[in-house]
Order: sequence, then C-alpha cells, then structure tokens
Amino acid sequence: MVDREVEKVKLSKPGLSYKPIPVKEILMKMKNLSELIIDLSSCSLIFYDKRIIREVYRLEEEMDDLEAQLIMHAALATRNPDDAEKMVSVYNLAIAMDHISDAASDIARLAETGARLKASKEFFASSPTRFVYILPVSSESPLANKEINEIFNSMGCIFDVIAIRRKDSYIFEPSEDERILENDILYVKGSPETIDKLIELSGQKPEEEITIYEEGLLDNLLQLKEISQLMVDLAYSALLTRSREIVSEILEMENYVDELVSEVKDMVIISKDLSIKEKLGIIGLADAYEEIADAAVNIVYGLSKGLEPHPIIDAVIDEALERLAIIEVRDEMVGKTLSSLELAKKGIIVLAVKRGKTWIITPPYSKLKLSKGDMLVVKYYSEAEDEIAKLESKEAVEKLRREEAM
Repeated sequence: MVDREVEKVKLSKPGLSYKPIPVKEILMKMKNLSELIIDLSSCSLIFYDKRIIREVYRLEEEMDDLEAQLIMHAALATRNPDDAEKMVSVYNLAIAMDHISDAASDIARLAETGARLKASKEFFASSPTRFVYILPVSSESPLANKEINEIFNSMGCIFDVIAIRRKDSYIFEPSEDERILENDILYVKGSPETIDKLIELSGQKPEEEITIYEEGLLDNLLQLKEISQLMVDLAYSALLTRSREIVSEILEMENYVDELVSEVKDMVIISKDLSIKEKLGIIGLADAYEEIADAAVNIVYGLSKGLEPHPIIDAVIDEALERLAIIEVRDEMVGKTLSSLELAKKGIIVLAVKRGKTWIITPPYSKLKLSKGDMLVVKYYSEAEDEIAKLESKEAVEKLRREEAM
C-alpha cells in the first residue's frame, strides 16, 4: 500500500517570482489539487461549512500560483519549434486544471451566497465513479481511535479519505497510518457500495432521498456532474493511450453537455416551484459543470491536432493520487463480466475497454463479457497500487499505443 503525503495548503505571499520547481512536481501538485478542490466544492454546496469554502478559495489561489510557475518554466524551456510543440500538452493540461479549480470556486461561491439544493446529500454526492460522503466520528463510533489502514483491512475494500477535519484544521490526503480520533469529520470517496458499507460500519444510516423538484431536473443535473467528471477521466485516458477515438468521444460528449445545460436552464426558468435563489444556484452549478467539460476538451487539444503529449505527462498520470493503468485481459479473465471481477471493491474503476479496433466507453459492468486481447483502461486510487501490480502489464501500454498509431 502506498502512503499519501498530507497536503499543506498555504496562502500565497504578495508578489510572484520564478522558483526552480521541476515541471513534473508542478503538474503533479496541480492534478492532485484539482481533484481535491472539485470534491470539496461539492461538499460545500451540500453541507454548508464556511471552513470548506475558505479551503476551496485557498486551493484555487495556490492553483493560480502553480500555473504561473509553469508558464515561466515553459518560457525558459522553449528554444525552438520542436520544444514548443512538446510543451503544448503540458501547458494545455495546466490551463485545464486551473479551469477545473475555477469551476470549483464558482460552486463554493454559490454555497457562500446561500444556494441550497433540496435533495439528500447521497443523491448529489453520488456518481458511478465519484461518490463523496461526510462522516462524523463520535466517541461510540467503531472507527474512533483506529488507523485508516485498519479500517481498510476490517472492511476488505478500498475507499479514499479526501480529508479529515479535526477541530479547526484540515488534514488533506492523510496517510494510511493516520489515526482517526473522536469528533473527527471524515471526507471519504469511493464506490456507492463501499461507502454504504462504511456508513453501516460506523453505525449510521444514510438519509432518505428527498426530491421535490420537477421530474427530470435532478436527473439532468446529476448527469451533468457525472459526464463532466467522466470527460476529465477520459481525457487523461486519451493522453495515456494516445487514442484519437477517445478524443472524438470527448468532443461528442461536449456537444451533449452543451445541450443538457440548455435543457436544465430552460427547466429552471419556467419552474413555478423554485425560488429565485434556487434558480440561480442550479444555473450556476450547471455552468460550473460545463466549464469542467470544456477543461476536458482543453486537456486533449494538442492530441486532437496530432501533437504527441510530452513524456512528462505519462509520469504525472502514473504517480498522481488518482492514477490510470492499462490491463490486458488474461486467460483466467476471459468470459467473465466486469462486475464478477469485483474491481470496484478494490478501488479500481474501468473507464473504457479496447476490443480490436473498437473502444467501448463506460462499459456495462454486468453485461459485457471480456474476450482474449481486450484492453481495460482503469482509474484507481493509490491505495490500490498492490492490486494493480498484479493485473497491469507495462507492455500493454506500448502495445495499445502502437495499435492506435496504425
């Protein structure tokens, strides 16, 4: 298991000057922060907490500083047209991650102005690949005074502790040997099944869903959230695999997001049951998800124009907190469905399957039976590194890239 370092977020000092920080380190920090900030921003809208909002603003400011540092690095590193072409993917990735942080800040700003959504926190925090829940730890909780890895072992499945709120401070991305104390607040992420199991272990019951909007509005809003976040995952997948087909899929998704945003806005405007504040909140949220979708398109811009991603991006994708890997189907996996492999319980999400020359995006877990030669593009938490090591083939990445280049 791989321990995570605690992120220490500090307010920027006045002024900005060049710092000799490696580009890889800057990109890694930006990717980790962009994933954390979007999760926290969702929490801010569902569970109003001024401290979460302040943290989102601080993270956004740090992202701005990191982007500025990367621009300086790019200016120093670019000496000829070849260098400039290589830096396009790096610069676009940095811009996209900064846009994601801007969208997160917009969501937090909605919360600060009093926007609320009348549905249960489970509904708005859920998604097939990204389920966020806030879990208080009482003195009677079975989680109290246990290390995170002890909880992993007792549950037999993986979840991600985004942060721990302890009194007036936050511990972001705590290591697995961090001990959970009484009165801690855990911000956790994982599959719906895993989080349900964690809630049950803690002795709590999920709140019942309350839906009082017009039929279809909540579904559309949740779909916007899921698609925009899936587009970002697929964008990283495209960089890893060099797949132009995944890029085309992302561009089609962008058109769908634009149409869905318009539909949501039309439903909100004609609604007779929503207050003005609620209408502004939902429209603002839809706009934020659209911005995240646009950021995904920006990530693959260079690839869509035929430019190879910079080699440093492979290292960032391979070493960030949320990572991607390629799994080639082995003999013992042939004929099995994705659900029967129980990868989600191990913290592994299948984003796409490459079968021959065809890509299957967001494959159906219970219906798709694996065939010999299938390639799985998976996202996983760093805690699942040991499990990935048993399945991943480094040669599969190069094989897939050669196929995509043909």
